[in-house]
Amino acid sequence: MSEDKKSMPFIKVMLVDDDQLLLEDIRTLVDWGSLGFEIAGVFGNGQAALDHLSSCRPDFIITDIRMPCMDGLAFAAKVKECMPQVQMLLLTAYSDFDYAKEAIRLGVSDYILKYDLNEASLTAELIKVRGRFFSSRSISVMSSRQKLEQFLASPQDEAVKDQLVHMLESYGASVWGLMIIVPQTGLAVPGSTGALSRINRECYRIRDCLSELPFNGRGGQKEEPGYLAILHKGRQIVVLAMLDEGHRIESRYRRTMYGLACRFEECLGNGGEGSPTILYMPYGVSLPDRLFQAYECLDGLVPYTIFQGYGRIAEYETVKSRISETELKLDEMEAVRQGMAGMTVHGIVEKLETLMERFCRHSYSLAGFAQLGSLMDAAVLQYRKNNFCSPKQIQQFRQDVAECLSAEAVWETFTEFSQHIVEFGCHVYSSRVRKAVQFIHENYGNDISVQDAADQLGFNAEYLNKLFKREVGQGFSRYLTAYRMEQAKNLLESGDYRVGEVAEMVGYKSSQYFSMTFRQIMGVPPSAFGRQGDGTK
Repeated sequence: MSEDKKSMPFIKVMLVDDDQLLLEDIRTLVDWGSLGFEIAGVFGNGQAALDHLSSCRPDFIITDIRMPCMDGLAFAAKVKECMPQVQMLLLTAYSDFDYAKEAIRLGVSDYILKYDLNEASLTAELIKVRGRFFSSRSISVMSSRQKLEQFLASPQDEAVKDQLVHMLESYGASVWGLMIIVPQTGLAVPGSTGALSRINRECYRIRDCLSELPFNGRGGQKEEPGYLAILHKGRQIVVLAMLDEGHRIESRYRRTMYGLACRFEECLGNGGEGSPTILYMPYGVSLPDRLFQAYECLDGLVPYTIFQGYGRIAEYETVKSRISETELKLDEMEAVRQGMAGMTVHGIVEKLETLMERFCRHSYSLAGFAQLGSLMDAAVLQYRKNNFCSPKQIQQFRQDVAECLSAEAVWETFTEFSQHIVEFGCHVYSSRVRKAVQFIHENYGNDISVQDAADQLGFNAEYLNKLFKREVGQGFSRYLTAYRMEQAKNLLESGDYRVGEVAEMVGYKSSQYFSMTFRQIMGVPPSAFGRQGDGTK
């Protein structure tokens, strides 16, 4: 390899084919290293390759068009969805020509017939790929990015540290600033493959946008800093600012970093799925170890960006000073949850708002916010128990929460849902049935019947019961019994009352009959929810 090629970063290649003999032929057909390529992974089908895409992070993929589990077209489409910059070469047969044309429309770089595959044809394809690869990017910037990526992956490696320092010195940088840009794609990212694909795609968009700004690398104008932007961990962009000696002065450093963040925010505000949050360190460093420590500090703040909202620029110290990982004790948590049964919608919102202030506005607590989210969901389920909303509405509420970009947005979603309940409560039932349900909730502790409700509301008892059963799905008496048992369970779990006392409180004169009914409805005797039941109260 020539000296020029030695200075270039290797292009990572992934090979995908269910024909193991062909895979081995491809691996040995050319001298990959001399052409500037390195094989990052070899897989027997598209699904296996897709599962390792984030760990291999290929720049170029060679794949067969016909494979088990996932064919080449489906594989190419999924790769382009999460890593649009990857170049791809399809291996095809004559009968696959129409598929190859479709692949080109999907964004695949090229295709080659298996029958034409030999050392000369593959070498020619690789030279074309390398030409496209480096004509669209600055080789020096790519090499610098690679050094920064290697350093963050192996911060203890002395050789990697030396390469990074040498690279930064070549840019004339004596002070290094660090920031992290976090894409906002909703709170449901963990466990959601689709969301992870979106965040990965958004990361590439951010990096590519920053690469197009005029002051990338050495800087476009003297007063503007040079910088490198890399995708790290598949979920964030790390930006290393390269500054001169004058930035050892703290005020100048902060002014420059804030200005850089503002430029980024302006650049990234359009075209993405959500304006990102930008975190930056309030001080510059000049040693690799200090640089990695600064990165760890910023990375530790990434989960707290939900409290910043979106489209925010924040300095490390500002966010750090507000973190207070307090949370409710289990008995406090349970007391709030149980207390909802006797609260109005306004009462529930007021109670949870005190927790919102405590965990999200005055200070930042991830554990506390998780508890608050759990209580919001419990409140919505309580609305359902009170027949104020339908299961479909609860499902929509949870979906809306999952798409929120901040803690404040979650709270707004909950309060809007609650306000809707206040304004249109029980609207899933007719006004007559709503009044009957309300009558039960207010009088379940008394000896009541559908006739009592009908007399109170001025309805015919038989008609009311038919209407009730049609809309609620069960008759008045069965609903009354189920509601009584739910309230009884809450009272028993509190540990403050005996079974006989609870029976009387929910409208039963005979504790024996109450116990029999409770077991029928709940599947266990009342004692299972009292002191004797769990041994913890």
